Amino acid sequence: MRWLLGSMTALLWFMGAAAVAQTAAVPQTPWSGPEIWFDPFTPAGSWMPAFQNETTWAKAAGQTSVLVLEPFFLTGSSDADIMTAIAFAKSHHMKLDLDVQSIMKTPGVACGGIEGYSYVTDIDPLVAILVRLGIRIDWIHLDEPLWFGHYDTEAGACQFDIDDLVTNVVAIVNPVLAAYPGLEIVEIEPVPAVTSFPDWEHSMAQFQAELAQQTGKHVRAVQTDVDWSNPGWQSAISALNSFVLERNMGLGVIYNGLASDVGDAAWVNHAILNFDTLEGRLGIMPLQAIFASWAPNPTQMVPETMPASETGLIDSYMRERSRLEASFTGGGAQGRLTTWSGQPIVGATVGGYVPGVDFTKPLPVTVVTGTVPSNAATAILGFRLNTECSGCSGLDDVLIGTLQYQETQGGAVQYSWALSSNPANYGGLLVDGELVDGVRVTRVISAPGQGFTPNSPIFPVTAGATFQYTVPAATIGGAGWFGNVIIIWLDANGNGIGRVFVQPPAGEVTASTAVTAADGTFALPKLPRVGPGSVPVSVRFDGTATFRASTWVPLN
Repeated sequence: MRWLLGSMTALLWFMGAAAVAQTAAVPQTPWSGPEIWFDPFTPAGSWMPAFQNETTWAKAAGQTSVLVLEPFFLTGSSDADIMTAIAFAKSHHMKLDLDVQSIMKTPGVACGGIEGYSYVTDIDPLVAILVRLGIRIDWIHLDEPLWFGHYDTEAGACQFDIDDLVTNVVAIVNPVLAAYPGLEIVEIEPVPAVTSFPDWEHSMAQFQAELAQQTGKHVRAVQTDVDWSNPGWQSAISALNSFVLERNMGLGVIYNGLASDVGDAAWVNHAILNFDTLEGRLGIMPLQAIFASWAPNPTQMVPETMPASETGLIDSYMRERSRLEASFTGGGAQGRLTTWSGQPIVGATVGGYVPGVDFTKPLPVTVVTGTVPSNAATAILGFRLNTECSGCSGLDDVLIGTLQYQETQGGAVQYSWALSSNPANYGGLLVDGELVDGVRVTRVISAPGQGFTPNSPIFPVTAGATFQYTVPAATIGGAGWFGNVIIIWLDANGNGIGRVFVQPPAGEVTASTAVTAADGTFALPKLPRVGPGSVPVSVRFDGTATFRASTWVPLN
């Protein structure tokens, strides 16, 4: 992804330096966390203004270690624009990484027509541009070679054995190494996709060993493209973290939201939840934190003072990390909340939670907003458990209230649908009703592998209208959702043209709360050792504008 610049000709350097003369880096307190890698070059993005004016993201830019360069940026930009970005990176001491589709595509061969593959003739022009402009790169980024070249079964994937995969990757990497022999290699792979195969550790180790033998370069880090919607991501990334640590490599994590998130705020909040869960709950601290998006959101890179911008997300990540430690005592728990370096966090609210639902209070509500597709004529509301989701299968015990769709601007459609008013036989699933805060909602219990796919009747929508989708839902058992709630858009002929996915929260009940004392300690007098069904309870600090969130979950 990213690269650093080296010596340039005097003329080219002054051209770039003049373009960013007003962007001299502002001295800041050194960031003590993982290296921050930033890829702002999305195809629909508008990144050049940010490289012309540091004031829009001075804090984030000052702490970014590596800038990722995408091939389409190099081949589709003028020399002046490229040099403006490079001069900005140099003035902020950023290194540079080149993102490449790293498996050789051979002319006349049927496979290879998907992401991850390049002709050698695609790489040569990139190197030529860099060399001509005097730009030195520090990293080369291999885009999911093990997945796209070995495991992927979609049409167009080659499914090479490891020996052949390495041969095809070396053919792409060597032209870059010839021009930049000092660069380092980082590999990106999707999880849990790769780690779901029983031989993944052997295959990854073999790939990396043979690549090192043929290039003279070891893979320095494995960066993860995490499917955050898959409930198995936590165990998968824990396994990968153990793998890289055993081999003296680093772990990188791409922190982002979901492509299905509607709106910038939803995407950014989802990304924050993901890094708070990984670092604050699982206690995994990556070597590299990568910020990139290939989704429609966020729509703005700057200013960083806007929390829902890309650089605002980086600022949120750079809040001081907190550490929460606890232990059971008597009928509750006690513990201490500190910074990562051990300084007490005073006057903070800490809560103890058990999985489940408080039947005396309304269900938690998830609200998403968006725009009806321009070619949509009708829509369907629905639920999906244990099917039509990425690798999801588990025991679901969920409560689902009345779904409400409303067009808030440019349309006048309102539609509500309650599954409990449409009883049906769902193949042996337990579908029943429950009273939650006096309101009847649907309860569904679905065993692992037992799919649940009810749909509402079709209703009309207004193309181009702004809509709001309200989803009252939660889990009872606390294990999370193995599925989602959806809107399916249909065109005038009844053909599906897109979906909106909503991931409702796991249910939880507050057992007790406390405020931390001057030394950071707290006591929660009422907290059982396990929740319903032996699901672990948790102690959580939700974070502030200054401190990151953290969670303690007992090991057993």
